[in-house]
Order: sequence, then structure tokens, then C-alpha cells
Amino acid sequence: MVVSFDTIQHSTLLGKIAKRIQDPQVMHLVKQVIKAAGKVGVPQGGPFSPLAANIYLNEIDWMFDEIRRKTALNRPGF
Repeated sequence: MVVSFDTIQHSTLLGKIAKRIQDPQVMHLVKQVIKAAGKVGVPQGGPFSPLAANIYLNEIDWMFDEIRRKTALNRPGF
């Protein structure tokens, strides 16, 4: 799966980050970095872009891993 940095929804990303970060100054900094890309997406080329993509897609990774584990348990001989 390929994520396009310029399609990441700000509200979704900020919500995921806010689940772990309670420091308002850090959240303010994150919002400023995200705003630099415009209304949607994250700035490309900096160290924050891959981190933002990983945060954004983390739950999908967990979902696919759970499906893989369930599928592997139901296959005889594996």
C-alpha cells in the first residue's frame, strides 16, 4: 500500500497523534508543520513526512496483521 503524503487528512492525523501526546506545545508544533503543506497532506522531504505516514497507516497495519494471523490459524499444515 502506498500513501500519498499530499492526501493525509489533517484532522485524522492530529486525532491519532493526540491519543499519545498530551503536551499542548508539541501538538501546536505538529499543527504548524502540518499547516505548512496546506489544507490537506503533510510537507514532503522532511523527517516528519514518513513519521506522519506511519502514524496515519498504523491501524491499517494492525488490521492486516490480525487478518493474517487468523488466516494462518485456519490453514492446515501451517
